[in-house]
Amino acid sequence: MKFQLLSSLLLLPLFLLGCSDGSIPPVPNVAPTTECNAINSPIIAGSEVQINCLVSDDSKVNTELQLSWNVEKSPEGFTTTELPATAAFSLIPTVAGDYTLKLTADDGELSTTAEVSFTTIINDPPIISCDSIEDPIARDEAVTVSCTVEDDGVPSDSIDLTWAMLEHPDGVEETDLGEQASTTFTPTVEGEYLLKFTADDSNASSSSEITLTVINTNTAPVITCPDTTLRTAVDDPITVSCDFTDDGKRPAA
Repeated sequence: MKFQLLSSLLLLPLFLLGCSDGSIPPVPNVAPTTECNAINSPIIAGSEVQINCLVSDDSKVNTELQLSWNVEKSPEGFTTTELPATAAFSLIPTVAGDYTLKLTADDGELSTTAEVSFTTIINDPPIISCDSIEDPIARDEAVTVSCTVEDDGVPSDSIDLTWAMLEHPDGVEETDLGEQASTTFTPTVEGEYLLKFTADDSNASSSSEITLTVINTNTAPVITCPDTTLRTAVDDPITVSCDFTDDGKRPAA
């Protein structure tokens, strides 16, 4: 206790000497503070990545605060670009892998750093395979086109499937082909039809086109009469019975 009191008495004159002119001792400079928001990973390569950091400084040094970025880690094949000297910016990494960026804030005397890390992955478009269709197709008969879709599950397991009729003969009304991997419709006009099937995973898509040729298969009725010779008197009625068959199809338009 005596030692602490003696030390305080010895330091008191020095403190009074420093304040004898009425000035307040300067507050020491404190290094800037940096804080960066975490990034949800993985991110699909080729997508925009938002980098957001907060930087603050006590402005004790009469120099402008300098910000700089450095790529600490990146996958092979990534070409380093000059990053802006700002706390927030966007980046589009096109190579899949792990990235780490380091922000440095320097006030001219002291500096501090913060790191941002994220991972990018490749999203392959869905793979479509459609069954072959035996051409030509008879008019007025239902035809089914079936396809299968495989996907890597990126960015999710949800895939939108759509059908569209790109080309058709004149006189064909707009047809809803559904949103499944297979579609069935009945062509009512002979000619060329072009269907397009698309699978979209919300980031990448694939499509397949199917060409159909529709023909008129109507045939003439078949008539069968008895192969006999009929004899009758003049003015007497004659009855002839014949049979006929038809395919029930409409004639060509």
